[in-house]
Amino acid sequence: MPTPDDERKRIDEILAEVARQAGGTLHPYPRPGERVRRIVLRDVHDERGTQYEEAVLELDGTVRVTGADHGPGVSSVFGEHITSYEWVFVIAPDRVADLVAALGGTRDDDVLTLLAAYHERVNGRISGLMRGSAVGAEFSNWHS
Repeated sequence: MPTPDDERKRIDEILAEVARQAGGTLHPYPRPGERVRRIVLRDVHDERGTQYEEAVLELDGTVRVTGADHGPGVSSVFGEHITSYEWVFVIAPDRVADLVAALGGTRDDDVLTLLAAYHERVNGRISGLMRGSAVGAEFSNWHS
């Protein structure tokens, strides 16, 4: 009997073949692990749509920061037919200490609390920090 991992692998193989036939490439969403804690970084609802961002600490020590924007604000950036933009930064467990240090913390500090304070200080502009060599987060995004 196939395991859930076997089934996911088979589905990914099928989707990769469909993408190849269509001239594309399959980029699977980095699958989240079990959550230990989460903190909401942004939750805005206004005439431009919605913006939601959260940071999650997973059981294995991974830190995952996700965002989802929906509505006219997205269309004003990507064009009228694009109304949704989502993204994720994934910081591997062995890089979380680097993130804490980049945020000005020590090993005894809570990474989510530090990240929330930084997010507020820079008005949500965390991409440079996350993508920089000090942290080296994996980044994925998509829109529709």
